[in-house]
Amino acid sequence: MQVYKVADIVDGTIKLCDPVAGGPTQGQVLAAIMSRTESVPNPHPDARFQWAAEITIDEGPNARLLRLNLPILISASDSLDEPVFIADRQLVFFRDRVFMPERAAMSTKECDDVIFEVKKAAGEEEPVSLTSVMGELNDLIGLESVKARVTELTNFVRIQQLRKGQGLKALQISLHTVFTGNPGTGKTTVARLMGKIYRALGVLKKGHLRECDRAALVAEYVGQTAPKTNAVIDSALDGILFIDEAYALAKGGNDFGQEAIETLLKRMEDNRERLIVIVAGYTGEMSRFIASNPGLQSRFTTFIEFPDYDPAQMSEIFESIARENGLICSARLREKAHVYFDAQYENRGRNFGNARLVRNSFEAVLNRQATRLAKAGTFSPDALSLLEAQDFDLDEAACATANASGLAKELRRLEENPEPIGTVVVSRDGKFYLTADADFVVRLWDSTHEFEVRRFSDHSERVDHMSFSPDGKLVLTGAFDGTARIWEIATGKELKRFDGHPRTVTSVLLSPDEASVLTQTSGAVFQWDFATERLIQEFEYEHICSIGFAPD
Repeated sequence: MQVYKVADIVDGTIKLCDPVAGGPTQGQVLAAIMSRTESVPNPHPDARFQWAAEITIDEGPNARLLRLNLPILISASDSLDEPVFIADRQLVFFRDRVFMPERAAMSTKECDDVIFEVKKAAGEEEPVSLTSVMGELNDLIGLESVKARVTELTNFVRIQQLRKGQGLKALQISLHTVFTGNPGTGKTTVARLMGKIYRALGVLKKGHLRECDRAALVAEYVGQTAPKTNAVIDSALDGILFIDEAYALAKGGNDFGQEAIETLLKRMEDNRERLIVIVAGYTGEMSRFIASNPGLQSRFTTFIEFPDYDPAQMSEIFESIARENGLICSARLREKAHVYFDAQYENRGRNFGNARLVRNSFEAVLNRQATRLAKAGTFSPDALSLLEAQDFDLDEAACATANASGLAKELRRLEENPEPIGTVVVSRDGKFYLTADADFVVRLWDSTHEFEVRRFSDHSERVDHMSFSPDGKLVLTGAFDGTARIWEIATGKELKRFDGHPRTVTSVLLSPDEASVLTQTSGAVFQWDFATERLIQEFEYEHICSIGFAPD
């Protein structure tokens, strides 16, 4: 993509020819370009081009005229705040820059992609949606108390911004925050999201995150710490300065850390409209750090505690990392990992790694997988994408617990597999099949390599029905305990449960639009609302051959 600088944007630099019949006048177009706030209506949406123009392009000492055929103005979308043109040969004009990609045709999506590249090259950030950022926050694994606190803080700031916009007095609070908790609990991730939140709310212009620690702020010699600290703060302006292990700044004695603290406090006051500081570290140390200085106490009034991840959450993080890297974890590997994380959690101490432990474990699994595949000489796409139980090396010393015999029993269980009961259900594409086993667990298998992909457990009695949803993303089960359940294949989580059947559920069917569910027992059919899990109606029959939804 070539980038050209437009020399100027005034009358005479951009010359517009007569528009098409019924199109905007030359004055309207010039007004839109000069005001940079409104788009010009297109009377012919299907027209290839709407008007022509000449733009002066500055290529160093020799300027030249480039004649363009310009189609419709694109600035109607919410993501654009100024006029944008998609031109002949896909030349894009935005503000004072012209971009010319090397392709002959452009779809609407491609136009949007190029516009984003234009903004990026012009030094602009992608527009931030508060709804989208809050969605990212809520999608984080665990951290429920953190999410609640951040949401509470977001709502308060949002209301104050609304009050301010309506001419009402807005309450002022310090947004500088203290994050406490063990390493690997997502503090940096949440800090980055808070930067986006404050940008979406209009509190910060950029909302970027500048990470640092003591080494980035404190120098070794007299007179060097203040300039060093100021340089870091300058790079964080209009965003968030995130200081990890901030308590290390207050070592005492003749250390220069105190100079960094005093410099930081002054800049927090001088740039209070452009800077938010988040300090993070262990709970006890951070409490003592804030209490050690009256200036810190007055500025840091919001504390958010980050709890340790429990074994189930660590297992979920492990699977998430695998999915992000295009890898599949076999069910036995997942259970083996859970046993390991459970043992680590029970023996956790001050240095418990949380998500860092999970990532280190994942990287170790990748190394063992590489060794296994190299020895076997198997390099098919399926083999390269599969992580087996043998790839997870359970360190027995690391798993030492008070209940060592219980752990050993659990490990032996992972090497066993009960016999399936009844028939096998194969997916429409033939890649997977389901079995209902004697331990009341439904298992999903890879039909090519015969390895277990997922388990759907928690049934209290034998499973009588199992099937795939039409799109192949869900598993439907019906059991002797009178429950029908719907499971998500990607995570193995139970999404819906329909209780209250008087007998064994022998059939479960999901409507194509996923609005309702039909379940069948001996002599009765039940219709349920998928979203609320509420019973809509019941039909009684003496003999039922099959159930289904009538086509629209």
